[in-house]
Amino acid sequence: MADETLEIGVVIAGAGARGAYEAGLLSHLLPEIAARTQAQGKVARFWFVGTSAGSLNSVLIASRAPRATAEHSPSEVGELWAATMGEVAEVWGSVSEGQVIRPLPNGRLLAALTRLLPAGRQRLTSLLNTDPLRDLAADPAIVDWDQLHRNVTGGTVGAVGAATTARDGRTVVFLHRHDDAAALPRDDRRDIDYADCPDGIRAQHVLASSAIPVAFPPEPIMQPQEWAGWYYDGGVRLNTPLKPAIKLGLRHLVIVGTHPDRYDRDERPVPGRPCPEVDEAMVPVANQIMADQLIQDLQTLRSRNRVQPRKATKYVFAGPATFDALADLARNTPTHWTFAGQLRRLLSDESRDELSSYLLFDPGYLSASVEAGRIRAREAAVLGSDDAEVDWLR
Repeated sequence: MADETLEIGVVIAGAGARGAYEAGLLSHLLPEIAARTQAQGKVARFWFVGTSAGSLNSVLIASRAPRATAEHSPSEVGELWAATMGEVAEVWGSVSEGQVIRPLPNGRLLAALTRLLPAGRQRLTSLLNTDPLRDLAADPAIVDWDQLHRNVTGGTVGAVGAATTARDGRTVVFLHRHDDAAALPRDDRRDIDYADCPDGIRAQHVLASSAIPVAFPPEPIMQPQEWAGWYYDGGVRLNTPLKPAIKLGLRHLVIVGTHPDRYDRDERPVPGRPCPEVDEAMVPVANQIMADQLIQDLQTLRSRNRVQPRKATKYVFAGPATFDALADLARNTPTHWTFAGQLRRLLSDESRDELSSYLLFDPGYLSASVEAGRIRAREAAVLGSDDAEVDWLR
């Protein structure tokens, strides 16, 4: 008899260096969920949809996903997934800034400045050079793209998706699914298009999903051919791709982010504080992009679940308890002589820790983030959710 499968969507937000924290969250959650599902007489099959660092985590995990069957015991399934997530955590703990970015060489910047001259035609496409990140993505020890393709087509993984922002501003989610279901229709309400990738998700899709505008250069995507063009970081418009997971018909979700799922701030403005500096103004903008849409989407999901309890989308959310949790972690992590470390010294006090928590590709900070994520996930699993429909995780 065929194994009874429980299809579970894993939605992973964009987060820069905070992706290590997400890997820590998932290193506890996925083994726990897979083992509990097995104990209920079903086999968990995960569908991964991510943005930016979330898309990187998606392919890191999906390319290493173990194939569990009904013959495995719950403890065996938990051990298989724990081993997989241990490998993912090791990847994050070994990454250094030099493997991700380097400042743009002065020669290119000076050449771009010739645009100020009447005959100057040089193009400045980014402030940072991401050639090291391309080399990292091509390393089979990081992501085995062919194995990722086999895991999806063979049904070990339900799907892998990467959210991007097209040059014209629309959101395009590139998807590789294990089945041959009809293409997903365009979502006009959220301006989301879905592009099936029968040849698989590749480095180009993840690099595009991670191409922070201005800082990173846009990435060309060539496959599928009808969607060929230039793309940016999907976090510009869809940092937490919850809607695509629901659009895929998934009714059990694991949602992972680096902000809380509710607003937790109740302080009032402090009279007499000086005018915010330029870099301080970036913090609320970053929080809006990273957190606001997620919180609003979850509020909508909770409301819909209450109105239609029989069609409820069962989910568990995992993220930090407070908005400043990861800023505190960055503050308490020693910084080496890196570009991000020097940038921290240039930032004002109000923005230094929040912004650097996205940029510190430092092994010490990344390892500490993985461990912080593990600890938080264990707390969240104990606390559970205040939504009664999430009984599949208990």
